Amino acid sequence: CLLAKGDYSLVREVLEEILTLDDKYETQVLSSLGRLCLLYGDLSSAEVYFSKISSLLEQDTPIVSTNKGLLAIYRNQYGIAEQNFHSSNLNEPSTVSINNVAISAFYQQRLSEAVSQLEEHIKNSPIITTSLFKSLVSCYELESSQAQAKKLSWVPFLGLHAPEGLNITSLGLIT
Repeated sequence: CLLAKGDYSLVREVLEEILTLDDKYETQVLSSLGRLCLLYGDLSSAEVYFSKISSLLEQDTPIVSTNKGLLAIYRNQYGIAEQNFHSSNLNEPSTVSINNVAISAFYQQRLSEAVSQLEEHIKNSPIITTSLFKSLVSCYELESSQAQAKKLSWVPFLGLHAPEGLNITSLGLIT
């Protein structure tokens, strides 16, 4: 709620207060603080939070790899980002890491590869996620003049596999 209102400093204060109260979720809170700093353009603070996590965990853990990938994205080092997101996905597969890998490929001008990765994951995933579909739809719109036909080709798939109540228009398939 505070983040939606754009109150970066108050969100940061709340997260830092949580750190003082309980260290049970220390790595998650530090990661959130680092990501918040990146969101608002504070690279040096993000690096400090992420380095604290690196000192607490092994280097090949998903959270460390993801944070390294996010720092690389911020620095326009998309190849390094993609390597870190792949590493994160190998250790703990998730739709977020798949999306990050695809976006990294896109930034490296490998749009077709990004589309293929997203399509494959969506077809093989037991969970339909809005974020992956939105990324896929965006890639279709950049890739082809046949974007609308490609988007509509997913409607039968969604009819069979989407959870009940999913609003197809929220996926960007139908405009």
